[in-house]
Amino acid sequence: MKSNRRISFAVMFVMVVSAFAFVPAVSAEASVSISITGYNNGLEPESGWFYYGEIGPRSFASVNGTATYIVLVNNDGTVDFTDATLRASFDDSSWQNDNVSMEYDTLNGTGLIDIPALNQGDTAKIFVNVSVGDGANVAEQTISMDLIFNSGSTDIDFEGPDALITVTDWVAFTTRDDSAPDTPDTETYSNGDEYHYNISIHNIKVDNASVNQPTDDVIRLSLPTNGWSVRSYDHNFSNASGELVLEGMSSGESYGFSFVINLTGNPAAGNHELAFFAMSGGGGGGMMGGDPPYYQPNGLLAFPVIVAPNYGVSVTGSGSQSVDVSDADAIATWRIEVRNLGNVPDTFSLVWTVGGVPLDWTLTALPEITNVIQPGKKEVHDVGLTVPGGANATIFDSTSMAEFSLVATSSGDSTSSPSQVFTVTVNQHYGVSLSVDNDTKSGAPEKSIDFIFSLSNTGNGEDTFSIAVSGSSAWLTNLSKTSILIPAVSTSQVVLGVTIPANKNAGASSDFVITAISSGDANITTNYTVKVITSQVFDIAIDHGSGDGTVKVSQAAPLQLLLNITNNGNGKDLLTFALGEEAPTWASLGSSEGQVLPGSSITLIVTLSPTTEDLSGTTKIFDVVVTSSNGNEWTSPQMTATIEVKETSGEEIIVEELEEEEDTPGFGAIISLISLTLVVLSRRKE
Repeated sequence: MKSNRRISFAVMFVMVVSAFAFVPAVSAEASVSISITGYNNGLEPESGWFYYGEIGPRSFASVNGTATYIVLVNNDGTVDFTDATLRASFDDSSWQNDNVSMEYDTLNGTGLIDIPALNQGDTAKIFVNVSVGDGANVAEQTISMDLIFNSGSTDIDFEGPDALITVTDWVAFTTRDDSAPDTPDTETYSNGDEYHYNISIHNIKVDNASVNQPTDDVIRLSLPTNGWSVRSYDHNFSNASGELVLEGMSSGESYGFSFVINLTGNPAAGNHELAFFAMSGGGGGGMMGGDPPYYQPNGLLAFPVIVAPNYGVSVTGSGSQSVDVSDADAIATWRIEVRNLGNVPDTFSLVWTVGGVPLDWTLTALPEITNVIQPGKKEVHDVGLTVPGGANATIFDSTSMAEFSLVATSSGDSTSSPSQVFTVTVNQHYGVSLSVDNDTKSGAPEKSIDFIFSLSNTGNGEDTFSIAVSGSSAWLTNLSKTSILIPAVSTSQVVLGVTIPANKNAGASSDFVITAISSGDANITTNYTVKVITSQVFDIAIDHGSGDGTVKVSQAAPLQLLLNITNNGNGKDLLTFALGEEAPTWASLGSSEGQVLPGSSITLIVTLSPTTEDLSGTTKIFDVVVTSSNGNEWTSPQMTATIEVKETSGEEIIVEELEEEEDTPGFGAIISLISLTLVVLSRRKE
C-alpha cells in the first residue's frame, strides 16, 4: 500500500535537532569474580576446618567423606544483582548435584543456593560441601566441579575456577608444632646446614555413617631432590633410602613425622622450594575400589628455603709432559679447566709464574682472568709450550726442562685460590724406520735375490734393533744381520737374500716381511713387506717325430714329416713356426703357431708336396725356426728331402738331318747337335 502521509519540514527539523542533542549515558557493566578455597572434611565451618595452603581450590575426602570449600563471589562490576544463584555442575554423570549442599547467610540449598541481592562491591561467602557418594566414579582420583553464578536480574552466567575434589583415604601436609597445616619458616642454608621440620599424615577414611575407618594403604613419603638429604629417628623412616613408609593407619589416626633437612649439594644461591613426594599404591591404591597408585597433588608438602651464596674454584689440567724433539720443534699442550664450585656467578683471576721456563722455550699467550662462569660450569683454556728442536734429553742435561705454575682466585672470596704446577722434560725417545731399494724383484728359479734395506734410528739416542724375517719356508732366506747397534739419527744397511726354489713356475711369488724392533722400547717397531716373483724361463727342445728326418718323396705324392716341440721352461709359451730359408717351395707347415704348457709337447707337421714341375732327383736340406713369445728362436734338426727319379721304358732319339749350306762350312753339323739335345731333354721331362 502506498502511503500519502507527508511529514512537514518543521517536524523534520525538530527530529534532526533532537538527534544531535541526545547524549547517551555511560552503560553499566556486570562483572563478578569467584574464588574457591578448599578445606578438609572438618566438623564445623571455620572452627575445625584445615586450610591446606596455596594448592588451588582443592579439597580431600574419602569415599563417603565430604569435600568442603569456601566460595567468595565478589560483585566487582557496576550493576547490582537481585535474585542471583550459585549452582554446581559435574561433567561426570555419576556425580550427582544432590550430593552438593550449600549454605549462604541463613539460606540452605542442594545443588543450588539463592543469593537474593548482591550489590556493587559486595561479596557473598558461601559454604559448599560435596559428599563423595558410594558409586560415584573415582577412577580419575581428582574430579572437577563447576560452580556457576547466575546474576538473576541481568541473567548472565559467570563461571569461576573449578572446585577440585581429590578422593583419597589419607592426606599429608607440613605443620609446625601441632597437627594443623602450616607452612614452615623459611630457613637460610649454607652447605652442611640442617633444620628441623614436621609433617602430619591424617587418615580421613570414613564409612557411610561418617565414622572413621582404618586404612591398609601403604603410604610412602620421600624428598627426591638432588643436593638435599633427609634424616630422621622415626622407626618408619630409612636413612639409607630417604623414605618414610607407613603400612596402613588406624581409624582417625594422625601420624607426626619429625625430621631434619640437610644441604649436601650446591644448589644456586637464592630462594628454593623443596617438595616431598607422597603416594600410596597396591590394593586400593589410596582410593576405595581403585587399582592405580595414588599420588598426592603437589603443594601440601612444600618447604621454602633460601640458599646462602658461597664461593669456590677448582683448576685442573696440569701435569708433567715429555716431548720428542729429534726432528723439529715440539709443543706440549694442556687443557686448563677453571670450574666455578660456588653457587653464584663468578670471575677468577689467573696468575702465572713462569721463571722456570728456559729463555728459548716459548709459552703461548696466558689468560689473566676468566669470563663470568655460572655455578657448576667451567671455562676451558688451552696452554702450550714450544720446545726447540735439538733440545737435550733431560736425563743428560738438568737444565733441559721447564716448570711453571698457575693460581686461580675467586673474585668473591680471595681465600679460594687453588694452584697448579706444569712441568716439561725432554726424555730419550725411540724411533725406527725401514726403506728398501726396491720392494718387488724377480728372478729365475734357483737364483738368489737381494733386497738392500736402510734401517734408520729416528730416536735421540743410540739403540739396538733386533731384525727378523718371515715368509714361506719353501723359499730360502738369509739376513746379513739379525741385531744391529745404530747411533741416534743414523742409518745402517741390512741385506735380505731370497733364493727362488727350482720348481717354481713363472709368476709364482712370495711375500717376505722384515721386522725391526727397538731394544729400548719394544713398542717401537716397524716392518716392511717385499715380494719376489719368479720370472719365466724360455727353453724349447725340438726333435724328429720318427727317423732322422731324411726322406724321399715322389712327384705328386705328398709326404709328411713330424717335429716334436717340447717346452722345457717354467711357463706357458706361445710359439710361432716358420720354415727356414733353405726350405723348398713345395714344403709347408701344418700351423703357424701353437701354445705349449711347461713340461708339455706338441707335434708340428711338415708337408712335402713336389709336383711334376719340380725337377726329379733334386735334394733339399732345410729346417724349421720356432720363436718363443719373448723373441727367442729355436732351430729344429735338419730335414733332408729328395725327389725320386721317375722310371721310363726308354728314350727315342730322333735325328733330323739338315742340308749343309755350301757357303757356311760346318754350320749344319752344329744345328744337328742342338736339335738332338733338345729332343733328349724334351723326352726326359715326359
